[in-house]
Formats: sequence, C-alpha cells, structure tokens
Amino acid sequence: MLSGGKHSGMSAQTNTIYKKSSSKLQFIPIECPQYEILSNWWDNSSSGTLVLKGNSIKNGEDGQLRVGWSDAVEMDTAGTSGKISCGRFVLSAQIESLVGAFYKTNLITLGPHYILKNLLHIEVSMIPLSGSQHDAIQMTKKLRLDPDLLAKKRVILSPDESSVVYSFNSINSVKSSSNKWIAFTVNAVRSRQSFEGKWHLIPVDLEGQTHYGEYDGLHSTMCGILEVKTHRSSGGSMAISISHSANPPFIIENRSCTHFLQFAQDDADSAVFELPPLQSCGYTWDSPLGNKRLRATVVRKEAHHFASLGDHQLARIDEGQEYDGSLTDVGVSAQSSPKKKFSSFRSKGKPGVNTGSVGSVSKLSRGSSGISSSSSVLQKFKDKFDGNSRTYSLSKVGRKKDLPLPKKSSHLNAHLRIISGAKILSFNDSDYLAQQVESGIMRDGGSFKNALIQTNIQGMQLTILDTFPRELLGVTVRDVQIIKPRGSIEATFRVRHFQIDALLSTARYPIIIQPLPLGVDRRMNEIHQDSSQGNLDKKDLYWLEHAEKPVPVLEIVSSYVPQ
Repeated sequence: MLSGGKHSGMSAQTNTIYKKSSSKLQFIPIECPQYEILSNWWDNSSSGTLVLKGNSIKNGEDGQLRVGWSDAVEMDTAGTSGKISCGRFVLSAQIESLVGAFYKTNLITLGPHYILKNLLHIEVSMIPLSGSQHDAIQMTKKLRLDPDLLAKKRVILSPDESSVVYSFNSINSVKSSSNKWIAFTVNAVRSRQSFEGKWHLIPVDLEGQTHYGEYDGLHSTMCGILEVKTHRSSGGSMAISISHSANPPFIIENRSCTHFLQFAQDDADSAVFELPPLQSCGYTWDSPLGNKRLRATVVRKEAHHFASLGDHQLARIDEGQEYDGSLTDVGVSAQSSPKKKFSSFRSKGKPGVNTGSVGSVSKLSRGSSGISSSSSVLQKFKDKFDGNSRTYSLSKVGRKKDLPLPKKSSHLNAHLRIISGAKILSFNDSDYLAQQVESGIMRDGGSFKNALIQTNIQGMQLTILDTFPRELLGVTVRDVQIIKPRGSIEATFRVRHFQIDALLSTARYPIIIQPLPLGVDRRMNEIHQDSSQGNLDKKDLYWLEHAEKPVPVLEIVSSYVPQ
C-alpha cells in the first residue's frame, strides 16, 4: 500500500509548527492481493479455506486501473473503524491508540472489508456487483437467463471455503448512488440440466440476517431455505456467511380437507407455489427486496395441477411410475426448452408476471410436498389473481381476512400465529383453530399439559402353548413405566427388563434373549415429581429413594406440541 497526504501530529501545537490544519491520510493500492501474503495471517480452521480470485487492480478487458486515491482519513479519531473506497477497491481501516511509551501514537491498520464464507454442503457461485438496487435486480435476471454472462467474474466457493472481496463490478446504467451487492447462486443439481437456479442478492453493508428460498423445478413448494448472516467483526470488517436455515421464518398451512391453495409474494419477481389439502410447507420471501406481502387464492378444481392430469396418469403416479410431464390441456410440453419459455414470457407476458421462476420437469411424485408443473400453468394462474385472491401482511399475528372460495358463498378462515420463532399462516375450513389460540388453550398446552400420568407395571409374562398342552416359549417383561408429570408436554415410556426363554426341557439354549447388565440407573426417582409425596411415611422415603433399578433396555420420550 502507498500512503499519500501530509504530515500528521498528535497535538495542535505540532500542527501549528508545521502549519497543518488537520491530520489526514489518503491511500491507494499499488499491487494485487497475493495468496502467499494473505495466507500468513489467514486461519483456515476458523475462517475456512481461502479462495482469492478476481481482485486485480487492472481491468482485464481494457487494461484500465480499477483503483484510485481514497478519501482523506482522519488519523486523530482513535477507536474508530470503517471502510475506505479506493476506486473500485474497498478496504477496511481501523484506528487505535497504543499504550505504554507509545501512548501518543495512533496505529492505523488496513485490511479486507468484505469476507464471504460458504457454510453449505454444496458449492456456490458469487459475483460482486456495484450499482443501484434496480440495476442489481435486473442483472440477476440476466444471469439466470444467460449462464455464460460474467463467467470470468464468478468465484466458485466449495463447502467451508471463504473469499476476500476487494473489488466490485460496476453495473450502473445511469449516474446514481452506488450500493455494494454480492450476487450468488447455489450450484445444486436441478430436476433438469436446463433448469437454471435463481441468483440472490446480498446487501453487504446491511447488518443482520436474510432468508432466501430455493426451488428446483420439481416440487411446487420451496425445496430449501438459505440463511445469510452479515455482521461487523471487531476489526471493522463485514463477515458474511451462507448456511442452511434451521427453522423457516414462515410456515404456510393448508388445513382445508378438499381445496388446493396457490400463493405467491405480491411482487413482480416472485414464483407461484401450490399447496395440496392438509399439507404445510416452509416459506420465505421469494424476493427479499420486493413488496413483502403474500397473495393467495383457492384453486378451482380444473385449475390445480392434479386436475390437469387424466385418471390414467394419476394412477401411474400412485404406482410410482414415471410421467412424461406433458400437459396437453394447456398446450405445453415439458420437453421444450426453458430458455424458449423465458423468451416467450418476455415477449408475451404481462407486466408483473414472473419470467421463468419455475421450470418444467419430467418426473412427478404425488407423495412429495406438491406436484410439479410447467411454467405456463403458473403464469396462467398468476394472471388470474383477481377478486377471489387476498393479500396478507405477515407482520402482525391474529385473524386475517377470509379467503374466498371459487363459489363466493363460502370462504376459508385465515389466522397467523407464532410457534418456536416461526410465523404460521393457516387456512382452515372453520374458525376452530383461531378460537383455540385466542382462548389461550394453545399457549397453555391444552388438556394434555395439565394431565398427570404415572403408570407402573411390575411385570407380565406371555407364554405360548401347544395342543398337548405344553409350554413352548415365554416372553417376560418387567418394570414397565409410563410417566408424564403435570405441567410438562413430555411423556416417557420405559422397560427395564425384557427376556425370551425356551421352556422345553430338551432346549439346548433355554435363554434366547436376555438384557446385558448395563448398570444402575442413578437418575432421580419419580417420587420427587409425585404430588402424593406428603402422604407417605418418612420411614419409607429412604427405601424408595435408594431402591436401585437397572438401566432401562428401552426408553422412549415423546413430546406433544400443540399446533
């Protein structure tokens, strides 16, 4: 690094002597980042394997420099950190005061400002972009339609690999404020080779976490949800990680017994998803930068994907056979090229219609979370988001607007609740669920949580006899317990002894199965959880608490979570 500027001092007297009004420095990179130098301070165990690509200080196309002098940095602002822009190069600067004999000295540390780590089990491709939000969204659409676009600018990160991002590719169509983005896509195997994955946008200067949905063209709901976390490290750098989301931010429930639901984000850049009766699925905003409202409607019998197939085709699906994917009623074949469909959508599609969000497939499975479909079917449905559809805001819990059925004489009840941090939007044939939530029964756990179960079976034996009669086989089970304390939703089932014996006198091995001596179960006796403890004699407590029992050969703990 080459520093330029003027002399700096710690005191106003020094500045006066040298006739300086302030203490500032400017910086400019004079050489490309080198892997050999970065590897000296890079920790592979915690930060992942380093991948360094696409950080040249010269443009490979015209040879122009991509760097320039940074803005002036105040050297007297100790305890601060932030980014400095040197042309298209972005660095991180941290200013801190030294101690001891150097207490009047400020130390300026320069380092990378953006670090991206792949925590997925599959590789991702990423491209740094610089431009307005509109230009960045348009670029992601072009990247999906043209797999070779900006191919030399892409950086591929395998699982547990990280990359330092110094420079960003400018995509500004007009002179406007420029924001920093990282566009990435998951290089997963899709249902068809020609189905291209969606490109997502990460606003790298915005701290927090954002969820992104993935779909593969096979399922009619999202096949996965990604979680991107952006936080500022102690040195001022922005650390960005891409991982799988442990819990979806939203869950869509179709508790109707007969009606199919189709829903989409009420935004131009979103896909349409379908949910069969009595099914639920995880969901996140398909376009995190768009309008965050959900539009849903009930599908008519002739419109949902199952209705598009004949009886003989459904029978083949039930038998697990392959389906060629052709939907003759809409005039679209699944064997056609998705790129042709995308181009036809751009020329004929209406404004606000998703262009190529879901591709066609060649296999259908009725046992999956949904049924696959062609893009034309989904566009045809999205054009019909009319008066029968409703938009929902997922910010506030409680009752929502009723969702009309195709026959406007009836409707589905909508309700939003929160369980384990996930917001659940439920569509029901009746308002029973909403009444349960509002009355507090769901919060209290219902009757099951207030129940007390404590069953002890000392032992039982099952014997198999022949017609003589003569005992042939004996099965012995001892110390069977079913325990469920009051105030808990967990129930425990234990069996401490299980044995099978051959009862014939001529048997070579009389004991067929017996438990191994696993030791003594030292866990607290259930007497401490029994509400009748006060009625027991104190002389009996010693023997009850010190009665040694073997470790159970079978123990099952189950929980009932109210839905």
